[in-house]
Amino acid sequence: MPISLPSGPGNYTMSVTVAYDGGSTTRYYVLNVRPRANLVIVSVSYPQPPSLSLSNLGALLSTITSPTLSPGESKVPITITIMNEGPVEAKNIMVTISTGQVIQPHVSSSNPLSALTASQAFIGDLKPGQEINVTFLVDVDSNARPGNYPLVLTFIWNQTGSLYPLTESVTTYVTVKPAPNVLLWIVLILIIIVIAIGIVAAIRRRRLGGNNRGLQASNAGQGPGNYQGRLVSYEVLCGGDDGCVEVELV
Repeated sequence: MPISLPSGPGNYTMSVTVAYDGGSTTRYYVLNVRPRANLVIVSVSYPQPPSLSLSNLGALLSTITSPTLSPGESKVPITITIMNEGPVEAKNIMVTISTGQVIQPHVSSSNPLSALTASQAFIGDLKPGQEINVTFLVDVDSNARPGNYPLVLTFIWNQTGSLYPLTESVTTYVTVKPAPNVLLWIVLILIIIVIAIGIVAAIRRRRLGGNNRGLQASNAGQGPGNYQGRLVSYEVLCGGDDGCVEVELV
């Protein structure tokens, strides 16, 4: 007969009564409830799209090669930290992730048989207080709307004194956010860089042009007696590479 167990371990007295025509009998037995491992989710981490700002330029560019939990993305890693809060060791732990229509375990197109194990992971044994990370790769539906979506993790494990495997399910949530238009931002940044280079080049040419005219005017006003030999006057011509050449006018 299925019975409800108390929440804490220990020895409990259980009575069994058998009734029949003409009488009944009752017997008392000691029920030993053993400690149970308690597997809980400590944290859930996954890449999310960064906010749109120039300070996050590196993060924005990384989204080109690194998928985030956004609509239409594939092979997004979700890492879950699991801890055993119970007083006994959980052995041979198997974790199964259950998702809905929006988020699904990733199945390689080159290996369709991976669908049999894409939602499962074997993490071994967990002692009391011990933590372990498990990572699943998931795909996000291209028509997914931004919001929170549930992930159900089912743990199956063995422990000393138990004739049958124990099981427990825990629900957690992940957030799907729209990915920024990285290509548009790259185009805008390139336009800004080109404009900045053009402004710097224009200021530089203006400064160099002013220096050349000053040198030519100061040298042209000197008489021929100020020069030796056949040098009548000279000009200093400077190019864009900051190189200057003296030209003799005979």
